[in-house]
Amino acid sequence: MKNTNLNKILLPIVFLIWIGVLYRIFWYEPKAETVSIPLASKVSLNISSPIEADTLSLSLDYDDPFNLSERKRKKPASHSPAKQSQAKKVAILPKKTAKQEPVLPKPIDWSQFAYKGFSQVSDQAEKTALLTIFGSTRYLGEGDSVSGVKVVMISKDSVGISFRNKNRVLYRE
Repeated sequence: MKNTNLNKILLPIVFLIWIGVLYRIFWYEPKAETVSIPLASKVSLNISSPIEADTLSLSLDYDDPFNLSERKRKKPASHSPAKQSQAKKVAILPKKTAKQEPVLPKPIDWSQFAYKGFSQVSDQAEKTALLTIFGSTRYLGEGDSVSGVKVVMISKDSVGISFRNKNRVLYRE
């Protein structure tokens, strides 16, 4: 402690600051603030016109969307042969609908496929690629297929894949 004169000055100041902090934490009580709210001396209400009756009306003449009333009316069919012969036979024909649009396949989310790496044994020509397909990571060689994805071509920086008859080149991440 070379600066003893400076320490003699700073230590009492730090001590006083800590006393002030402790006083604020444990014993300080703030003064109660009083707020005055001006009040109106006279309040007058002017009700010169009478209140009109409510003119809202509900239109309840629509079909039951849940067909609850029809379900209550229907009775379960009996399985006795006598009652079945008396029942009317009605041919149920398919509903004629408007021209049906062709169902299009869902678009392919190519972000589900990722090329992570490449490996090749030096004395063999077989190349393998580390691919992530639908969250699952696998080593695949050329011609291998998993979950409908076929590896077409493998190089060090890219891999060609085929999925649902669509080809895509994935580059290394």
